Amino acid sequence: MEPEAKEEEDGDGPSAKPAGADTAAIEIGEITAWRIWRLGKDGIVYSPIINLPWRPGEVMRGSPHLRADDGIYASKTRPQMTWPPSARASWPLVVGRVSLWGTVIEHEKGYRAENARILAFDDIVS
Repeated sequence: MEPEAKEEEDGDGPSAKPAGADTAAIEIGEITAWRIWRLGKDGIVYSPIINLPWRPGEVMRGSPHLRADDGIYASKTRPQMTWPPSARASWPLVVGRVSLWGTVIEHEKGYRAENARILAFDDIVS
């Protein structure tokens, strides 16, 4: 399964100017970063923005570009969670770490990556 992902979290979306926006993205080694997911009734974690399941061990794939907002989003620091995250929220949130690699575009508060995999789940907030 190789889904295309488009997400936006923690104010790190397309309006946030990427670090080095005037330079080309570079390929680097793996980066460890933070994510949040929503926990589905089926016990699987899903992207909080789009209905895309994340399964441990599977590689998620995106297509980050300097002038677009595509890619797999992750934060540089552990997100501070408050409950509920919105008035309509009725699901638990999971906080965890991911490994990012391939083309990774750095933003002020996080990254947009070509590839990501779950490393660990650290907390459930509900």
